[in-house]
Amino acid sequence: MTRPSNWKKQLAVIAAMVMVMVFLTTPFTYADDYGDYILEGLKDVILQKFVDPLKYEDLKGDTPQEIFDNLDIHSEYYTREEFDAFLDQIMGEFSGIGAYIEEKEGKVYIDETIDDSPAKKAGLKAGDEIYTVDSIPTKGMTVQEAVNLIRGEEGTKVTLEIKRAGIDKILKYTITRAVIESNPIQWETIDGIGYIKIDSFNEKASNNFSKAVTNMKEEKIDKIIVDVRDNPGGSLDEVVNISRLLVPKGPVVFVDFRSYKLTYSSFLSKPIFEDIVVLTSEGSASASEILAAAVQDTKAGVVVGKTTYGKGSVQRLYGMFNGDGYKITEARYLSPNKTIIDGVGVIPDYEVERYPEEFHVEKLLPLSLVETLNKEDNNDTVLAIQQRLRIIGYEITDEDGWYGESTQKAVEAFAKGHGIKTTQLTPEMQFDIDFVFRLTVSNKKMTNSYNLHWTTLKIKILKQQQ
Repeated sequence: MTRPSNWKKQLAVIAAMVMVMVFLTTPFTYADDYGDYILEGLKDVILQKFVDPLKYEDLKGDTPQEIFDNLDIHSEYYTREEFDAFLDQIMGEFSGIGAYIEEKEGKVYIDETIDDSPAKKAGLKAGDEIYTVDSIPTKGMTVQEAVNLIRGEEGTKVTLEIKRAGIDKILKYTITRAVIESNPIQWETIDGIGYIKIDSFNEKASNNFSKAVTNMKEEKIDKIIVDVRDNPGGSLDEVVNISRLLVPKGPVVFVDFRSYKLTYSSFLSKPIFEDIVVLTSEGSASASEILAAAVQDTKAGVVVGKTTYGKGSVQRLYGMFNGDGYKITEARYLSPNKTIIDGVGVIPDYEVERYPEEFHVEKLLPLSLVETLNKEDNNDTVLAIQQRLRIIGYEITDEDGWYGESTQKAVEAFAKGHGIKTTQLTPEMQFDIDFVFRLTVSNKKMTNSYNLHWTTLKIKILKQQQ
């Protein structure tokens, strides 16, 4: 449902970048405040709309949240603040500074800045610790709490105090917030094959996907990799529009409501791409699963990776007059072959681990970035550096945690390869190693050569078999 825990990060302009549902429309109901008539109104909507028949006595609770706790895990009631943030992420436009942030060991850090964003232009860097926001200390805050302080209206200012590795003094940045478009599409060409990464299916997804496809057509690319690993989902309309560029004429997805059914179809008479591979992971959910199943069932291509999350339900979003809102599960969807996805997932045609087994990304030790490491040191920080250097591609034969000769050679090779003058493992050097490591495995970068080259080979093999 989320990105891997190592990379749990959020835009500093939104409340959360987790969308494990599909939105159909956004009708609105009206109310002034909580009261018996509000609760009764909510119960009426639930009894009429919820995907499974319920009885009035099933809906127990004295607050909207308690009532929704009786439903499935995807139905949820939001406060005004939560609902506003949720609407922001659906639309794919936010007002803030334009940075991904994460929480580690009770501290809040910049994980990445968006190109051309106020954060990027101001000089914020990945690895910066956000010490205060408008003089409010962030230590002990959750990412959500920090985001609420950092985001704000376009044109307003926010002041961040920053601690940066290798610099003793506190840095101070006053940044003017701006409207930032969240483009969930990144693409490039690898060995003559198109590669498109879809981070989520927000309202900007299909338009930007279409632009990528247009560029690939101009380059006469006829093979494509679509990467939806750890993509938690998004808009039903967006994934249908993208699927219509990939799969042949016919059903894309069937949506079954309690009292009626809908069929979403493709009208593509001539395939744009001869070969398609969809990369999936256990974190590919909802709209991602619709796309993977559509490509798989229509024989437009194959699915490579891991069995997906298994969220085959559809939510509709409602707003309240007092600013609150809620989403409720109103339907379940089936693949073009009418295969059930909910609770099952999309099983790949070729099961492949994301990383070579020896990488053990999930077992990485954290880096404190507070002390210089020296040869003959033997501790967990040395092991954390060794783990990252090995994943980047440097060979280390020293015992785990022991700063021996091969570890030093790897550090020297890293420094030479990245134009770094020192070969001492200072906190700044450790940060540089960690940063390159993040680029190597991050979902937002296109440097996971292991799976991409494997997939390139698979496409070529499939082509030869036709």
